[in-house]
Amino acid sequence: ERRLRAIHLVACRHLKNGNLAVSQEKFEEILSTLVEEYGEGHKRVGTALHNLGIVHMRAGNYSESIDAIEAAIRIRVNKLGENHPKVADSLVELGIVLVHKNEFEKSVEFFNEALAIREIEAEEMEDDDEREKNRIQLQIAKIHNNIGCAYFEVGELEDAKEAFEATLEIQRENSDSSSKSTVPSQLAMSSTICNLGFVHLEKAQWEPASQLLSEALKIQRTILDDKNKLVMSTMEHLGYAYIKYGNYDASLEVYSDLVDIKKSIHDVEDCTYLDVGDLEVANAMKYLVYCGMKL
Repeated sequence: ERRLRAIHLVACRHLKNGNLAVSQEKFEEILSTLVEEYGEGHKRVGTALHNLGIVHMRAGNYSESIDAIEAAIRIRVNKLGENHPKVADSLVELGIVLVHKNEFEKSVEFFNEALAIREIEAEEMEDDDEREKNRIQLQIAKIHNNIGCAYFEVGELEDAKEAFEATLEIQRENSDSSSKSTVPSQLAMSSTICNLGFVHLEKAQWEPASQLLSEALKIQRTILDDKNKLVMSTMEHLGYAYIKYGNYDASLEVYSDLVDIKKSIHDVEDCTYLDVGDLEVANAMKYLVYCGMKL
């Protein structure tokens, strides 16, 4: 038992560090040991298959990942019951693999199955266990977000908007109820706000898009460096939304900041002559010049 725990820790560490071949080898060793000791249908074998499926997904081995996760689901349903949270965990991972395979509509089916299980879990939770209730609600929020992303990819913008709004409602409630909101939770909320902003961009609804992206950027700049790619990406989209909305003053301010950030990253002082490495600066300056011409 101690040996298996040690191997598991090693496998997880290699997975976190991106050493997928070593991680896969270790998880396969755990799987084979558990099958030999407990048989193929044991719940711990289901856990090992689930973990192995995640490694295969990270490595881009999607067929192997689906095989492992589907086997994990069968075992978990059989041993733990069809509404067990661990079944939901595996259903979510299966949905994510299908997203990677661009099978978005099919992925939504599995996300919805997982969502139904999590909602049952939330209903059965004791009212006095606030911390556990918040944990489950955040799991529900993540599933709604996955559904929103899948719908967005197939152009179902109203369904995507509904899913992202459900995500954001939970995240805001959790942030308000927590005495100290964590950096990961704030980043997750800013990403959801961005996703909603992107939906409005796709629908050519420039005012709500700019309001949402501005809110997201404000959160991101309180916890991330301006040179962070997420911050710069949000600035680019926000500047574009302001242009389309006709708010050229606001767009000029955003793109001026963005040019300064990108110049500092690429160490560009004189933008008269730009090489290939400075194309990001040139792109930001293009919008900066456009805004200046409109004013």
